[in-house]
Amino acid sequence: MFMFMGLMVLGCADAPKSEPAVVSDTPAVGQPAMSAEQASAMRQPGYCCTELPMQDLVSAYLEMGEALAHENIEGIEVHRLAMSKQLDSIRPTSELAIIREAIATMAGCELLACRAAFATLSEAVIQSVKRTTTGELDIAIAYSRTAKAHWLQSGVEILSPYGDSRESCEWGTRDQVRAADATRGGAPDGEDAPGTQQILERGTGG
Repeated sequence: MFMFMGLMVLGCADAPKSEPAVVSDTPAVGQPAMSAEQASAMRQPGYCCTELPMQDLVSAYLEMGEALAHENIEGIEVHRLAMSKQLDSIRPTSELAIIREAIATMAGCELLACRAAFATLSEAVIQSVKRTTTGELDIAIAYSRTAKAHWLQSGVEILSPYGDSRESCEWGTRDQVRAADATRGGAPDGEDAPGTQQILERGTGG
């Protein structure tokens, strides 16, 4: 699992299936490596995208995540349709096929089902971006311990699309968050909080 480092720029490309994150563990030249605790506590931004259709796709995805966080079902459908439209303008990949399937399952979904599909959607979106040299969207990866799921987000304040509390979430990948928790002496994610199915069934944070 990799992590975002510095101000990297992300664009559309195929990603190896064995590497579900879109970031690098290698520190910038001349910079000391961050500890696991530092990595999970800091927002590590990247930029997207080099192609306008991909940028519009990711933008609609980000807005869908915000709609989920605010339990805005109408907004979820609007952004789902926007993503579906943009997919027709992007060269097909295996990850984009997963994106298409995930947003199809979200048609007319209730909040709990939408959140479950968004977890799958998020992994595919993360796989569909990589470092480039230009981009308009400032994004970072975040992880929910309670939902045990990643998402990409713009902005500096974590806002979980899965309905869990701020205390359940950290910037970074699952591996980074788990490593930081171990360093701090905390329990592994999910041991003292409801798992994905429980929070999706509950449909609200706590």
